Amino acid sequence: MLLAVMGVALTVCPSRALKHFNRWLGKLPYKTKVVVAGNHEVGLSEHSRKTIQKQLSNAIYLQDKAVTLCGARSLTPQAVSC
Repeated sequence: MLLAVMGVALTVCPSRALKHFNRWLGKLPYKTKVVVAGNHEVGLSEHSRKTIQKQLSNAIYLQDKAVTLCGARSLTPQAVSC
């Protein structure tokens, strides 16, 4: 089973929110979890994709990269700064 979460609105204190969000993701029964930041995640733009992926250890974080899951290829657009 695959869960895709897009646009999670981690605008306030993203480091703290990511920690709680990651813990919540870890409790879900899905084998694969994918997270894509939305246009409201301006706080995440301060961090590198590598840093965010480390904090989201219970999911695959997609930003400016492609991944093949369940036989389908997904490509996320470049991050847009507001």
